[in-house]
Amino acid sequence: MNTIDNDIIDAIKCMVAYQVERARKRDPKWERALRDLVAEIEQHREDAQRLYDDMKANGLTMGTIEAEGYLRAMNLATEDAGYRLKLAEEPDDDE
Repeated sequence: MNTIDNDIIDAIKCMVAYQVERARKRDPKWERALRDLVAEIEQHREDAQRLYDDMKANGLTMGTIEAEGYLRAMNLATEDAGYRLKLAEEPDDDE
């Protein structure tokens, strides 16, 4: 092999070693905590949907407005948390 081949092999070895080291440093507790948070927010969203549906079915106008606000907030939180979790699962651009 010539020097260029050796340089390429060395560069690949360095990149692999860097990625392995990054993977070892990742803390699985954070990922688990984030997944638990996303699940909890989703539960709140489902509760908000049930409350809104119940208020609307019973003709409670003022309560329905509040329930709708709660439902909108939980929908937004669910979407944002899911988006953040998806971002965390994607590889970094510098990898």
